[in-house]
Amino acid sequence: REAKLLVYLKHYRGDTASIARLESRSMAIMGSTAFLTSPLCSAMADSTGVKTIMMLCAFWSLGLRAMETFLPTAKTMFATTSLAAVSAASAQAVMTAIGDLFPGDSAGAGAALALLTPTRELGVVIGTLLGGPLAARSLRLTFATSGLFVLVQVAVISRMVEKVRAERTPLTAQGVLKAVNPFQFLRLFSSGPRLAMTASAHFCQAMSERMLIGNFLSMVFMERFGWDAVKRSRYFTLASAMTLPGGLIARVLLQRLGARGALLFSVGVGA
Repeated sequence: REAKLLVYLKHYRGDTASIARLESRSMAIMGSTAFLTSPLCSAMADSTGVKTIMMLCAFWSLGLRAMETFLPTAKTMFATTSLAAVSAASAQAVMTAIGDLFPGDSAGAGAALALLTPTRELGVVIGTLLGGPLAARSLRLTFATSGLFVLVQVAVISRMVEKVRAERTPLTAQGVLKAVNPFQFLRLFSSGPRLAMTASAHFCQAMSERMLIGNFLSMVFMERFGWDAVKRSRYFTLASAMTLPGGLIARVLLQRLGARGALLFSVGVGA
């Protein structure tokens, strides 16, 4: 993140407003791409298994890091950010794999999924702590180091033992067309009131997501207080560290209050 920002700052000569507009466009493209790739990856996971999807996503991410390492330009950063949605499908595969480990135990699966939040945020904390100083030293070194962590991810996935499902659905051409239908998600709102309410709550949470606001807010701080990449990385490190207890608290809330109670508590705190 910090290395990409330095590339943008150099290209736009410190014009943070232009950078914010560019990031808005790249994230809009990334979201639109995820709109198509997420259901397709889910269908592929049912056909080939989640391990295959996780490996494909890791190699995709490795390709993006290679592009950034060998050609660290603003156009490259825009392209890799726009295409990052494919790599993000790995998180969906991880959640599917965890769900497979708890057949018929929604509470156990929910508690395990809740622990993913502090696990992910711990990785973000370490990544931002390393990213700022590395970016200030060498852009290519930052991207190469990120690629090295992706290689570690590939090694871990290759040793992962996947729980084999009793039946796997072959992915046909018709299945691909059905999976990439961008309006398939509307079925969530027409399959009963409980599922519709849950999907609506998730949609509203995504609309009010603070991550994008925080990303642009850091640029305001850079302009107002003269922050460099290292100070900006510390800001994101602190923000991520503050979310670490959230996953642990979520697990307790799921066990004590149930899914609805935990969701209401989360919405109340966010409001």
